[in-house]
Amino acid sequence: MEQQLKSMASVSKPGIFQKSMERQPLDSESAELLREIHDPTLPHLADMTVVEARRRFASWSKPLLDPPAAAVSGVAMETNKGSINARIYKPVDHGDQTLPLVIFFHAGGLVMGSLATHDSCCRLMANRSGCIFLSVDYSLAPEYKFPTAVEEAYEAVCWASTHASDLSADPARIAVAGDSSGGVLATVACMLLRERGGAHIVKYQFLWYPSVGNVSDEPTALMKQLSSGYILDVKFKQWLLRHYLSASDSLANPLIQPIKCQDFTGMPPILVVSAGYDPGTEGHEAYCKMHAAANVDAEFCCAATTIHAFLMFLGKIPSAKHAAEMSADLIREKLC
Repeated sequence: MEQQLKSMASVSKPGIFQKSMERQPLDSESAELLREIHDPTLPHLADMTVVEARRRFASWSKPLLDPPAAAVSGVAMETNKGSINARIYKPVDHGDQTLPLVIFFHAGGLVMGSLATHDSCCRLMANRSGCIFLSVDYSLAPEYKFPTAVEEAYEAVCWASTHASDLSADPARIAVAGDSSGGVLATVACMLLRERGGAHIVKYQFLWYPSVGNVSDEPTALMKQLSSGYILDVKFKQWLLRHYLSASDSLANPLIQPIKCQDFTGMPPILVVSAGYDPGTEGHEAYCKMHAAANVDAEFCCAATTIHAFLMFLGKIPSAKHAAEMSADLIREKLC
């Protein structure tokens, strides 16, 4: 694996996909997108209403102009928490094969985002990995505060396990995946499965720049350096938390900040893909190490020249597309 990742890095122009947090220069496309996002003539996201912020967040999405033509359909998952909509992506030329299933949760701080904002990445990764992707349209805050989305994530995994054959999927090869806050939903669903007798269901966690928190409650030098001018500034994070949490909720709860979990024994193997210009990078690597310390197979990779939320920008940032392709190759390696 190490040699494979070294070879990936050697051919990763534009963009470096590597196994360490070593920073590389920010690529020009990422810098250009940041200038667009932080246009001084527009209000800050945290100064908008939720409706306005959702519209603005959706406008950030830069999909591929020619996304792979995966077979796409919708499904309503009838669960103990009601009906949850989802979108099914099957690889091109999948035929009648029984394929691995990846249950995907999109980013957006649990307040924004949609199936549409992450359509390109699901199409690309379904086709390149050879897996079925099930993208979950979970409920957003503030209309549905914590723990609604967490419980829906758990229910979605249970539903997928029960209905795998209906999806032409292999129930023995189910993974969870998600980016940013969606990565939180993916990993805490595994925590709930472990607590509730379903630890056997999920075989792998694939998390891109997951908002799992940091080991220390005090900001590190890197977090301070990247706290302004990038995707996740302090003002934006506080705005998201105000909408997602109630006054009685604590950031010490591992279902809110998974890095606060005291024991990762029995969690599924994990791959975490961070970004070089993400203020949460140190937390991402620490979360991987905490799994490894509990004898869970854990791997850390970093798209070193780009920014948080890069799966939304595949049509704009070549290094983001490259990182998505390399991620899909690793998914194929683990599940196929």
